[in-house]
Amino acid sequence: MTTIMERVEGVAGSAETASNRYRHRLAGTGYWSLYEREIQGLHVDELPIGCRVEYWHRVLDQVIDTRKPYVGVTRPNTPNGSHMAQFWVRLPLSDNGTDINMILGFDHLVKMSDVPAIQPIREKVYA
Repeated sequence: MTTIMERVEGVAGSAETASNRYRHRLAGTGYWSLYEREIQGLHVDELPIGCRVEYWHRVLDQVIDTRKPYVGVTRPNTPNGSHMAQFWVRLPLSDNGTDINMILGFDHLVKMSDVPAIQPIREKVYA
């Protein structure tokens, strides 16, 4: 599943308390199975992901602040995704070559029961 998010700067409060919001500018159709609705145009904090909103804001802020890609794995925290592991990649994008103002995301969902099967097999040493 692929998405492009754009940053909406300085939402609410003074400069010290202002925070970024992230809107799904484009979102692939694979997100329907996770959210049961269209998420294009929605902000991250408008998705039914509960406490994961803070997690995603930290991740997306890190991508913007460090100007580097990030990868990870989490649980989606949606009714349809509670049994899934969400492997994700977030890549910084710029429309002017200088400022990071968009983030390209790729997500891959795997059943939690399948996660041990995809972990690398550890080397065994025989004496």
